[in-house]
Amino acid sequence: MDRSLDIYLKALSDRPDEVSAASTAQPLMRIGQLAKATGESNATLRFWTKEGLLEVADTTEANYQLYAPEMADRVARIRQLQTQRFTIKEIRARLAEEKKR
Repeated sequence: MDRSLDIYLKALSDRPDEVSAASTAQPLMRIGQLAKATGESNATLRFWTKEGLLEVADTTEANYQLYAPEMADRVARIRQLQTQRFTIKEIRARLAEEKKR
């Protein structure tokens, strides 16, 4: 109950607490929302997150992982690289290289 009350009070307060500028610009998505938007399964997205292919933008107080909307584009890119028969390690390297550009 205390946690719920804190959430409501935070929502009503005028001062932004731990909200970053990026998260206020675009709403973050839970894994189920990302899965629905991309047509991938939750298990696949969890695996890709664990392997470092997807980045978690934030977590909720209940410890749900939140993803930036750009991760939907990253999911499409991962699938594209998989069709070219790259391994997870190679995909991770390609994504890191593309991020630097």
